[in-house]
Amino acid sequence: LEEIAAHFELSSVGTVHKHLKALEDKGFIRRQWNRSRAIEIVEPSDGRAKRVPVVGWLQGGHPIERMQTSSSVAVPEELTGREATVVLQVRGRSLRDECLDDGDYVVIARRDQVRDGETAVFVLADGSTQVKLLQQQGDNVLLHSRRNGGAPLSVPRGDLKVEGVVVGILRRMNPVS
Repeated sequence: LEEIAAHFELSSVGTVHKHLKALEDKGFIRRQWNRSRAIEIVEPSDGRAKRVPVVGWLQGGHPIERMQTSSSVAVPEELTGREATVVLQVRGRSLRDECLDDGDYVVIARRDQVRDGETAVFVLADGSTQVKLLQQQGDNVLLHSRRNGGAPLSVPRGDLKVEGVVVGILRRMNPVS
């Protein structure tokens, strides 16, 4: 502790102890009790996750069905950012053209602005939902399917509400018997 204090030009060993304790509490180092020079750097885990609320069920062409009970799912930290992040669970097979299947979890960042080329969950004027890739086109927007072949859906900007931008999909594969 004295060597660390001298290196960083600190006048108190107590300050060093306080900083080491903070690093240990955050999981960056590990110390052994009552042993000098027993500081070990802990490698960061790649498996960190945050609990994110599941706010409803998503079915293409239908309104989002909001959940009455609280539920959450573990989402890798790299899918959560500064924006509020929520999860919608896919129900049925209506979103197969968007590469989504029954039971998938769609991780979305709550934001009302979508850039060209981003995939988002949109609510149309009639209340139905679409998970599409956005392309700006004058006063309208074109909503493209993730799979090729279908004609894009042209929608006036005012008839479209953004539920959030898709940042990831979580899928549980059925175990092989």
